Amino acid sequence: PVAERIIALGSTLVISADKGTSDEPRIKRMAAAGMDVIITDHHAVPVSGPPPSAYAVVNPGRTDSDYDPYICGAAVAFLTMAKVRTGLLEAGYKQSIPSLVGLMDYVAVATVADCVSLRPDKSYANRAFVRKGLALINQGQRPCWRVFNQQRGGRIGTDDIGFQLAPPIAAAGRLDWADAGVKFLLAKDEQEAKIHWQVLQTENTLRKTIERDLRERAFAMASKIDQQSLVLYFDDGHSGVHGITASRLVENFGKPSAIFAPKGAGARKTHIPMKTLNTEENRPLASGSFRGIPGFHVRDALQFVADHYPHLLVAFGGHEGAAGATIAVHNFKAFAAAYEHAVSAQLENRVLHPVIWVDGDMDADLLNFATLDALLDIEPWGRDFPFPVFSSKFTPVSLRPLGDGTHLKLEL
Repeated sequence: PVAERIIALGSTLVISADKGTSDEPRIKRMAAAGMDVIITDHHAVPVSGPPPSAYAVVNPGRTDSDYDPYICGAAVAFLTMAKVRTGLLEAGYKQSIPSLVGLMDYVAVATVADCVSLRPDKSYANRAFVRKGLALINQGQRPCWRVFNQQRGGRIGTDDIGFQLAPPIAAAGRLDWADAGVKFLLAKDEQEAKIHWQVLQTENTLRKTIERDLRERAFAMASKIDQQSLVLYFDDGHSGVHGITASRLVENFGKPSAIFAPKGAGARKTHIPMKTLNTEENRPLASGSFRGIPGFHVRDALQFVADHYPHLLVAFGGHEGAAGATIAVHNFKAFAAAYEHAVSAQLENRVLHPVIWVDGDMDADLLNFATLDALLDIEPWGRDFPFPVFSSKFTPVSLRPLGDGTHLKLEL
């Protein structure tokens, strides 16, 4: 249906962002309709190679690429634009070719929100994107950043993006259409940005309610499962919160986790009839979101299933820490068993449990603002390079619950 809608537009060129590397059937269909399809993506390239029907595939994960493989999809699209711009300048087109540096705030937000690596020895590119982007964000060059800062105050850092900005933007796309997030980011003035931010907050509140219900049921089911992986199915699930629920399972149980539901579950609006969206060759389908743990490669596990149980997967894609897959509903139990086999093949007899990583004890004389400032200077923090967590022994002086009671404020 997506390919057919694009074909109906009559376009001759299609450029993707953050998707398409594993989507040869749709690309082939569009190419047959006379379209040139350029894929820009960062997801893992299939074992069979890039989609052959694409005009070009820009992906740092290609075997013939020597670029940083840890950048996010938005960064791939940005760098593709930069390369095109360079080509135009070299060809003599010097008029009306804008600078792209001002877009690095968007690249920074995407880099943090997509949880790609920020470890210095893995991705200097990601750290450069985020550093420059945070500088632009804190300059308040766009109405959206000024409105966001009014809601929280102070300097905006990676935690603010990851926990306060990205979830509302993502919630809109998960529960409905992503229009509100796009309109917020592109708002021409603060009044417009405030309107769209309020919509995002409303959607995020609804997302939290749906997520809380699914999480509670998932935890109850997971507590009864005695194996290395947690693969759960909900007839009444909501695809918009499957990923975050799987992440909560990982945090609470320390095991690779996945949440499945009928394909399209929870969608409130769609241009596609549900019977079309939800079936392939008259088979009811289920979509799943996967999350992993340190030392485990999610997409490799799905590739293991594809290699050893080829009849179980309709489609899949992703990377080390997260992935998505589509299966036939009637194959769910068989798939869960196959995925457990894949997890065991990677982790062998490793005993899994939730882990809180700490950076050791901190001397009391270092508990001051100078130490905090020194740590903040090392930013950006994020995936593979989290903000330090120190352990010590304290005596509580006072404590009080915050918000809904799930957090405590302590005086030590």
